[in-house]
Amino acid sequence: MAIPHDADDLSALAVWANRTRTPLIPRGSGSGMAGGAVGSGVIVDLSRLNEIGVVDKTARRVLVATGAIRGEINKLARERGLRFPVDPSSGDFCTIGGMVATNAAGARTLRYGATRRWVTALDCVFADG
Repeated sequence: MAIPHDADDLSALAVWANRTRTPLIPRGSGSGMAGGAVGSGVIVDLSRLNEIGVVDKTARRVLVATGAIRGEINKLARERGLRFPVDPSSGDFCTIGGMVATNAAGARTLRYGATRRWVTALDCVFADG
């Protein structure tokens, strides 16, 4: 298991994995029902990459890291009169990274759409770091 503490750690891990041909298996809070964080390779615990930026009420957005918990994001948004309407059954403890990876949805999907409707930009780490 690898536990990166920041984007630089994650980039270095990606470069190493690419060089050694080692599969990386991302893991957030472990809320996925389909067993996505299992397999042969190195499990990458992304839970420490959990920063949540300031909720910008005017722009109606917030910048978050992959390990940020959806329930915490929604709590901060509600304090500003907003909300993140995508509500999977694991909404209180799932990570945004997992939601993006699976295009998570929930009971309000018909009205508000799934996760991809609410994502405007991504910073990604690729195999070359």
